[in-house]
Amino acid sequence: MKKIIHKLRQKPHEDRRQVLHAYLLVCIVVLGLLFSFSLKANFRANRENIESDFKDFDNLKESLSDDLGNFSNN
Repeated sequence: MKKIIHKLRQKPHEDRRQVLHAYLLVCIVVLGLLFSFSLKANFRANRENIESDFKDFDNLKESLSDDLGNFSNN
């Protein structure tokens, strides 16, 4: 590792900057992949909860539309 850092310090500023950008891009891609896989696993685990939440929203929508209909009739 020390040899790599020493060789990198010997290079011009432009080359060091390109190495930095490449390293950052690789890190961002790895973190993005980890985030997406963990998010997918989280959604699989909570699928039942999500489906029940959608049913609750359907009930809320029906209730609000009934209330709006009653309000507009008065």
